[in-house]
Amino acid sequence: IDQDVTLPVKIDLDVVKHTERRVSAFLTLDTQGPTEESPEFHLRFTLEGLFESRVDLDEIDPQTWDEFADVSALSLLWPYARECMHSLARRMHVDVPILPTLHRLAMSTMRSEAETLAKEANAEASE
Repeated sequence: IDQDVTLPVKIDLDVVKHTERRVSAFLTLDTQGPTEESPEFHLRFTLEGLFESRVDLDEIDPQTWDEFADVSALSLLWPYARECMHSLARRMHVDVPILPTLHRLAMSTMRSEAETLAKEANAEASE
């Protein structure tokens, strides 16, 4: 596999509450390529992670819930998505680079920076 090859991978994460204590996280990856060479392919799959809370979901504070929806769910499902993408590509005999690992601390830092920028933008807009 040529790791210099880059393919756009669309990543979508949806979090759905089922009951007072159960939630699903659906991670969808979608890629296709190459357009100039044969064989062309389109690879799309969705993984579901089913999570159960020890307390009612309504009791979880919004900051913790946002962290789960924005960071934790993706961090927990990503290794399975990497393996699935690699396995499917290998079986299809297509040259797809291995997806990178995620660095949870970097994700949290980026999220904090984005929140800070959003707060600053809101403060400037209200002035």
